[in-house]
Amino acid sequence: SKVIDHRNNGKELYVKCIPMQWPHNNVPGDCVFETWTTLEGPVIHMRYRCTNQRADKTQYRPCPQELPAVYTISKLWRLMSYTGDKPFANDALTHVKNDWRKPWPWTRFVATEGWAALVNDQDWGLGVFKEDGGEFHGGIHGDGRSEDPKHGSTAYVAPIHMENLDHNIVYEHRTEFVVGKLADIRQRCNAMAAKAPPAWRFVKDRQHWTMRDAADQGFPLRGEWRVKFGSKKPRLESPLRCWRADRAPTIDLEIAYQGQPTTARLFWKRLDDDRYDTKKSLTLDLNPDGQFRNYHLDLASSPEYHGLITGLALEPVSTPRPGEEIALRSVVVSSQASK
Repeated sequence: SKVIDHRNNGKELYVKCIPMQWPHNNVPGDCVFETWTTLEGPVIHMRYRCTNQRADKTQYRPCPQELPAVYTISKLWRLMSYTGDKPFANDALTHVKNDWRKPWPWTRFVATEGWAALVNDQDWGLGVFKEDGGEFHGGIHGDGRSEDPKHGSTAYVAPIHMENLDHNIVYEHRTEFVVGKLADIRQRCNAMAAKAPPAWRFVKDRQHWTMRDAADQGFPLRGEWRVKFGSKKPRLESPLRCWRADRAPTIDLEIAYQGQPTTARLFWKRLDDDRYDTKKSLTLDLNPDGQFRNYHLDLASSPEYHGLITGLALEPVSTPRPGEEIALRSVVVSSQASK
C-alpha cells in the first residue's frame, strides 16, 4: 500500500493509504483506507474506513468481507471461541479445527458471543471481538508451531460480513483486540458485547443487510433503504446476529410498499438449523399505497421460533414483480411481548 498520511499524537495512531488490489501485482485500488488505533490496557480499539472511488459503477452482488483478516505466529495455533446456544453463561468453549490442506483451508463458524481467539498451549494469545458480528473464519495453516513471524506457518481468524460495496461507498466498521490469557480475553470481550436484541435503522447505510435479485438507490441512504425488484423474486437478508428467541418474542418493521397487493414473508435461521425455509417464517400483508407503516409480528406465535436465532430474511413478494419497490426505515427485534 502507498501511505499518504500518518500520525501519532501519543494517544492515537492514524494511517491513510491507497491499498493494492489482492489478485494483481502493483495495481492500486480505486479507494482509500484509513485506520485509527488506540490502546486501553490490553485492549486494542481499531476503527476502519474505506472510501470507494471506483470508476466502474456496476452494482455487484454481495460478497464476504474480512473485517479484518488477522494473522498471528503459528505458536498461537489453537483457535478458541464459544459456538454454543447459551452465550454469556460461561458455557464451555470450543476448539475450532480445520484442515489446511483442503482447497479452502479455513473453517467457517458462528461465534455466538462475537469473539474468537488464537492462543498457544498455555492459553495466551490474541482475541478478536466484533460487536455486530457472529460469523468468523479461521484456523492454522502449515504444520509449524513457531514464534518466528516470518515462518511459513501461520494462524488466521477473521470476522466476516456479507456486503454490497457501492462504487462510492464510505464503509466504516470497528473491531477490538485483546491480548492476554484466554479467560481474560473472554471476560473482556463479553463485557464489551451488546446483549440486547438487534435493532437495524437504515438512516445512512444498509446496516450490513444485503439484497439479492434486486437493486437499490446506492450509497448513501437518506433515511430509508429503497429497493426496486428485478426479473427474479427478491430477498433482503440481515447480517448474522445472535439472540435468544425467548428474550425477543416480537419484531417491528417500518415499511412502505409500492405495487400490487402482496403478502410478504419474514424468515429466520437458528443455530441448529442454519437455513431459511417456510417452516421458520411468518407472513405479513403489505399495504401497497407507498406510505410508511409499522408492521408488528408476534414471532413467539410460531413453534419454530425457539433457541438461538442467527438471522432474518424478508421476501416482499412470492413471485417476480419487476419494477415494484419496497422501502425500509427500520427492523427492530424486541423483548416486549406486545405493544
